[in-house]
Amino acid sequence: MSEKELYLQHRFFFFSNLLDKTSTQHFLTEFPSFSSRRVVCGGAGVSWDEFAVPEESQLFRFFHSEKILSIVFGTAGIPRQNYKASIWVNRYKEGEYINPHRDNGGSTQLLVCLRGTDESNGGGLFLEESKGVAHHLQLKAGEAVLFEATTLKHWTTPLVATPNHKSPIREVAVARYYI
Repeated sequence: MSEKELYLQHRFFFFSNLLDKTSTQHFLTEFPSFSSRRVVCGGAGVSWDEFAVPEESQLFRFFHSEKILSIVFGTAGIPRQNYKASIWVNRYKEGEYINPHRDNGGSTQLLVCLRGTDESNGGGLFLEESKGVAHHLQLKAGEAVLFEATTLKHWTTPLVATPNHKSPIREVAVARYYI
């Protein structure tokens, strides 16, 4: 099956090496200078840091590059004329996660892992394709997933410290595309 066929069947597609190591390192160096805010989601006190990606940044240009736009809109099978995109970086630290939810807007969303965690440290992304059928992705740096965030319930597991990794951090760049 093609990427597009798999995406249309499951409403997501995993990319194993979307971002090379040099670009990943550059984005990890670039984004901490962006303005940030603390996101608090729901009554459970679920929170993490969110960094706004400015138009003049390399990360903004990456998500608007011809290569990425062709991948996103070609895989999702949607037209790209007059698209808009919201772009940000999320940083999760020990104890932080995103609770199960569906987004309220956007045609498709590309999540690119800049810094991943070992499975023992949590931070796994779950995409619920149907009731009781959830796919677990433990994304590594450079890996990405394109998914319909308004259709698929999605969440991550809390980050936990382990003897080998006492201060886990997970950082992902996200572009939500609107048609």
